[in-house]
Amino acid sequence: MKKIALVLVLILGLCGSLYAQETVSSDIQILFLKQRIQILEQQLRIKDLEQEAMKKTPLESDMDAAAEVGASANSYTENFTPSLTADYLLGIDNFGEGGWAVNRFDLVNLQELFQQAPSTIGSGTPNTGAFTTLTATSFGCPNSAADVALADAGKMHLNTTDEQLSFHSAADGEISGEASISLINHIAITVDPTGYYNQESTYRTLPIMTIGDDAPEGIQITEWRVNYVGGDPTTELDADLMCDTTPDFNPADNATVMDILDTTAGASTADTGFDSTNCANGSKLYIRFGADPTDANVVILVDVWYYNEED
Repeated sequence: MKKIALVLVLILGLCGSLYAQETVSSDIQILFLKQRIQILEQQLRIKDLEQEAMKKTPLESDMDAAAEVGASANSYTENFTPSLTADYLLGIDNFGEGGWAVNRFDLVNLQELFQQAPSTIGSGTPNTGAFTTLTATSFGCPNSAADVALADAGKMHLNTTDEQLSFHSAADGEISGEASISLINHIAITVDPTGYYNQESTYRTLPIMTIGDDAPEGIQITEWRVNYVGGDPTTELDADLMCDTTPDFNPADNATVMDILDTTAGASTADTGFDSTNCANGSKLYIRFGADPTDANVVILVDVWYYNEED
């Protein structure tokens, strides 16, 4: 009502001016009147905005200001990036620019959290050093050189010493609580070496596996072990672990000796000093016997540990 009254007063005053100044063109007077009305409306609008802003929080005022200049909600979200502090990450409702507080964890701040490098997250927080920058192709995983207790469902952790990824799986299925996935794979083979030596007489090889779709970048051998189940044999094992890229099981055709498996007192093992550690995708991994083991009716256990290469 106040706006209408002011506009009417202005109209009446200008009409009186028009009546008194008959020498001025009526068209010019009407144009002048319209311009004055527009100016008055803008002044009233500014006063109303100032009064409304005094009743709002800084966040609400900023959002209204963005809307006034035609900013979309999307562009506003991208431009509004309050700084994170240790207190905020610890759950205290105190962060941001200007010292104002919030009582909610909005998506803007969640996005900021995962895009911060460890040095910028804030000192004293439980997560310092755990996260790395989130990119389009990777994200940081909480990690350390030892196991940690995962108390809540959905939590995860990478043990860089034991090389395993651990999860808390709640108790909804067969697993109750924590479980781990090893980054190291394991193959175990049991065989009568003499019996197999006499059966495969062409190349004297014992096939283990093909390096296939589960290892597109190949594998790296990390450890192997050979044991005679019955103890020390009469004739020690003479054999090699081979990687054949042809692959045709012919040790003379594009085959590489990964390591020598010869036993002493019925056992042998190695986790370093291999002749070769990498076996490429598409290759055959096998054991080649160099001589007849001779001992009849004995069994050996061969263990091989490896991991799939990432690139």
